[in-house]
Amino acid sequence: GTPAVVSLAVPGCPRSATFRDVMEYAASYFGKRVRFVEVDCSMHREFCKSRSPTEIPHIEVFHSSMLSQFSQSMGSVDEEVLYDVSVRKFDHHWSVYGIYEFLRKADMINEEDFE
Repeated sequence: GTPAVVSLAVPGCPRSATFRDVMEYAASYFGKRVRFVEVDCSMHREFCKSRSPTEIPHIEVFHSSMLSQFSQSMGSVDEEVLYDVSVRKFDHHWSVYGIYEFLRKADMINEEDFE
């Protein structure tokens, strides 16, 4: 499965807005290898609370596990994917290169993915 970088964000938070812009730009480079998702904590309070963020934005890396279940019905495929969560603090520069370094250290991409 495709790993995902998930950002817990709050509307109106300047740090959330800045990181959103960086993630959107990074998606243009790495979007085929990694998903980028922002969760609005004002709408998904319980999920955000369950992640125990220490700061906003709070960044987590979700790696899909090998525990996928597939069921076919009427010619369509429904997929339920269970995730192993690797929580990593984003401590790199807030730039596409910073995200590249973050993803590389998480073994989600390699040098050839950054051109």
